[in-house]
Amino acid sequence: LFELYLMFKDFKFTFNKNKNYLEFNDISNLVYELLSTKIDKEFLYFRLDSSFSHILMDEFQDTSKIQFKILGLIFNNNVCVIGDPYQSIYGFQNANVENIFDFKDEFKPNMVQLNRNYRSTPNIVKLTNAITSFFIDDIENMYDIDLEPLVSNQSDVGEPVKLYSTSNKEEKVLELIKQDVEDGYSLDEISVIIRNNVHSSKLERLLSKNNIDYKKISG
Repeated sequence: LFELYLMFKDFKFTFNKNKNYLEFNDISNLVYELLSTKIDKEFLYFRLDSSFSHILMDEFQDTSKIQFKILGLIFNNNVCVIGDPYQSIYGFQNANVENIFDFKDEFKPNMVQLNRNYRSTPNIVKLTNAITSFFIDDIENMYDIDLEPLVSNQSDVGEPVKLYSTSNKEEKVLELIKQDVEDGYSLDEISVIIRNNVHSSKLERLLSKNNIDYKKISG
């Protein structure tokens, strides 16, 4: 099996070289190989320290294992990582949310919980805390960490959050849009937030079929 892996690795390298391009994972793998086997570490640290006093990594929950290993090779005690274990969405690109907790165990950093929410009203934050309460104990026990509940920075509690149970969410969204229009809202005042672009196609077809104009943003 290992010989098969080496054959594939050689083929991939030759293929990429001939095509003169690299995929995202290829870049990470080559950087790790370069740092771990082909560059003198003392020389590397000297060059890094002379150019960068600090290293900041955002969205750390979406980093892969190989990227975590790269960080270990360039770690200089002036590293800050920011991540939210509830927001990991790049598993299809080998993202590993456990990197957040592995960082805590391996590098023993000073930890600061960023639990103040500046975007959402207290009603939305309250709902979020209620949802995470179902599994937060498991996370705390698994990784030996105490997670603080979110706090909203807004004074206005906002509109109550309404939850709907439906077997067809697109039809339900269409129904709510029509109801809002009947209640006097213009289409410019209505927005539908979808986490993943690929999930919007059915709703778009429904809106077009019902002659409802819409504008798709960031997708």
